[in-house]
Amino acid sequence: MKKTGYIKTALLYFMKNPLFLLISLGLFSLSCGGSSTSVKYKNPEFDSGKNYRIAVLPLKSAPVDEKSGEIVTDIFEKTLFTNENLDVLERSRFKKIIAKQNPGEFDLLEDPVATGKMLNVDLIMLGAVTDWFKGPWGGQRTNVGVSIKVINVKTGKTYWSIDETYGPTYFTDGIPTNAPCEMAAKKLCKNIVDDFMSK
Repeated sequence: MKKTGYIKTALLYFMKNPLFLLISLGLFSLSCGGSSTSVKYKNPEFDSGKNYRIAVLPLKSAPVDEKSGEIVTDIFEKTLFTNENLDVLERSRFKKIIAKQNPGEFDLLEDPVATGKMLNVDLIMLGAVTDWFKGPWGGQRTNVGVSIKVINVKTGKTYWSIDETYGPTYFTDGIPTNAPCEMAAKKLCKNIVDDFMSK
């Protein structure tokens, strides 16, 4: 009986103070743990201790945002730059190489191995942004997802592949659950590169 009375009292208080209810829900959302789901494969032949030259092909955008592919491609490039074992061929440079060797239209993704050989790189990264959702305040969390593959240009073998969706966690990542997608994407890309290049 007492428990029922407490519940009724709480409900009446929240009905009279909707702003307090909204704030409570927002704080609860921020305190909840983040989400990260992934399916990944790492080829045992890949040696993360060796030096590699790598190029990131333009990622396909998520249907909800046509700029998401370009944004995440740029973030991946900058993140890969921070690893001492990787020499990243910037997009501005490889576009010039392709334009010089193959004037006219050229589909970079049609044959990534041929593209990698043309660019004279060891590894080629390609893929797509699969999720790009900015969470509202006090509601659903932000979610950013990618499907990424890294291919050995010489052998054509897949060295690394991952399908991952990430939602920020305030207390472990220092990122609000409703952070902008770009902020969540930076954390996601860092997690992926760190995992990929781990020894």
